[in-house]
Amino acid sequence: MKRILILAFLLVLLIFNGCSTGRSETSAFSNEREMPQAIDALFQWEHVHAESALYQLARLKLEYPVRTINENEIIHGGIFIRPLMYDTGLTGTFNPLFARSPADRLISELLNPSLLAVDRYGRFILGDYHHGPVIMEIDIDASVVILTMRDGLNLYWHDGTRMTLDSLYYHYFLSMHPHVDSIQGTSQSLIYQNIVGADAFIRRQADTISGISLSFDAREMTIQFYQGTISPSILYGGIHGVPIPRHMFYNVHVREMPRHIHSSWHTLGFGPFILSHYIPGEQLDFVANQNYWQGIPNLDGIVFQVIDRDDLPFLLRRGHIDVAPILTTQWDEVYDLSNVNILGDTSNFITMIHFQLGGFEMVQDGTHWVLSDILPRTDNHPITDARVRRAIAHALDRISIADMFGSGFMTLRLLF
Repeated sequence: MKRILILAFLLVLLIFNGCSTGRSETSAFSNEREMPQAIDALFQWEHVHAESALYQLARLKLEYPVRTINENEIIHGGIFIRPLMYDTGLTGTFNPLFARSPADRLISELLNPSLLAVDRYGRFILGDYHHGPVIMEIDIDASVVILTMRDGLNLYWHDGTRMTLDSLYYHYFLSMHPHVDSIQGTSQSLIYQNIVGADAFIRRQADTISGISLSFDAREMTIQFYQGTISPSILYGGIHGVPIPRHMFYNVHVREMPRHIHSSWHTLGFGPFILSHYIPGEQLDFVANQNYWQGIPNLDGIVFQVIDRDDLPFLLRRGHIDVAPILTTQWDEVYDLSNVNILGDTSNFITMIHFQLGGFEMVQDGTHWVLSDILPRTDNHPITDARVRRAIAHALDRISIADMFGSGFMTLRLLF
């Protein structure tokens, strides 16, 4: 049986950035005629290589497609073995609200996928009656978002409890809780300032979020926004689609939730696979969910093994894992394997060079530090001249950098 090898070829974008004020930049660009010939050459270089870079990217996508279709008969049963990279930070926190590392989020999304359907670009699909279990509709004039469970569809948590949209309300309830902000170290509640009643709830002037209401059977949820505050960005994650099981956290204080067993090895979800066994830092075992709303999965289960990235080529060659993300620097170790299908994935690799052109003055306002002033550099160092910084940008041979580190799978984007 062939394994799947995912190879990432990169678009490289080198950005040269400076920490400065508008005044220092303006003085450096006040006379465009003083711009050295090297800058003109930089633009010419960019246009000459743009066409070849696009050609190279098209060739890579043709040779290594993003997806493949296997028309053979579906294999029923079996265990799918997937690696978790040691450096992706598996901490064992799988609660959707507290999962932060790439590994934890991967497991969390398997247990608890979104109730809302999304398209290939990651946007919520409005009025979709065929894919996601919950239908999303927007009334722009009324500034209302309506979420409705599909007629005739019953969802069940992994423990057999029937799910309602109260689980989405609970996600909002927890997200706006002040203790969640302190746990996460960021003001998550600022995201919801456009929801009616959110501010009063966050300030503990209300026990409920007045702008979020549930129907009698909790199969429909309405979110009321302030007039004119719904924007297109709401389709890119502006609505919570991931449920959290309220019944698992009765009598559990929010402060205790990140370390609770129901946020870790006993995390409940409704996804196609159930977490059955967890060895911290080593392995996670999943079994098929017999009550999955889209039908029983073909696989009997999935096993995630925590391994070192350097061991991937060896494990692929021996057939010990079924899928693996391979870096371009490991290409020489896997290109000749006959037991894998190679797929390609395009990602951006951004390198930034910062020039120290000044600093910031911060003052304390109550319990928070706020920006008071920007202090530009005044020592007349050559780096304060924008022409010098542009010359440094022009001097770097980006093509050689791409060839050296990309193993032939790295192409360039325009600087400007």
